[in-house]
Amino acid sequence: MGKLNGKVAIVTGAGSPLGLGRAYALALAKEGCSVVVNDINDSADQVANEITDAGGKAVAAVAKIGTRSAGEMLVNTAVEAFGRIDILVNNAGIVSFAKVAELDEARWDEVFNVHVKGTAFCTSPAVKWMIDNQVKGKIINVTSTAGMYGEPSGGSDYCGAKAAIIGMTKTHSRELAEHGICVNAIAPGALTMDITKMPPAFKEVADKMTATSVVQRVGRPDDVTPLITFLASDDASYITGQIIAATGNSGVV
Repeated sequence: MGKLNGKVAIVTGAGSPLGLGRAYALALAKEGCSVVVNDINDSADQVANEITDAGGKAVAAVAKIGTRSAGEMLVNTAVEAFGRIDILVNNAGIVSFAKVAELDEARWDEVFNVHVKGTAFCTSPAVKWMIDNQVKGKIINVTSTAGMYGEPSGGSDYCGAKAAIIGMTKTHSRELAEHGICVNAIAPGALTMDITKMPPAFKEVADKMTATSVVQRVGRPDDVTPLITFLASDDASYITGQIIAATGNSGVV
């Protein structure tokens, strides 16, 4: 505990009650990090309150990411509330299993806006502040093994967006190395909803994850959080440009 004392983090898409973003925000706070909890509605307030009720430090920042102005608002919120920004977790995303023959242009744009533009335009103002203030920060992007290998059940919009995040991670890590800023991505294999309430397409993926996992179970958000807190810490100051899959070796996310 306390490995992130004095650090300040922004976590996007952190409001969902069963989501990975919430788990990341709670885990960072548990290690002593002050957290800006972002989501598109007041669910962000609920997670921020959960952190403060437990004795941590957090503020909510309600915004739909995908624009530079939204990214700048998140950075400004962190600096105004806590005086700095050390860590950015680009977690917000939209899952899609659209078949290629049935692609909808508006849905495609929505998926890419959140995953790709959201990652780019939260990272840009965050690293600008870090560079200007000589902070050797940590950027942690959330991709997927679907972006590495594709997905037979469909979702080329989602897979394409996640692949773009891999490209940005590799490029940003090389560009920012001279400033001591580490940029990595994780590909989490974890279930973020009640199996009994899953739509058929989601249930199919969950069943596949369980069947092909060497540990014979689907991952949960808490299975992924140790990787987030490690990459956010000074212990990971020599790790950058890496894409790390946190899965039960299922190869499916």
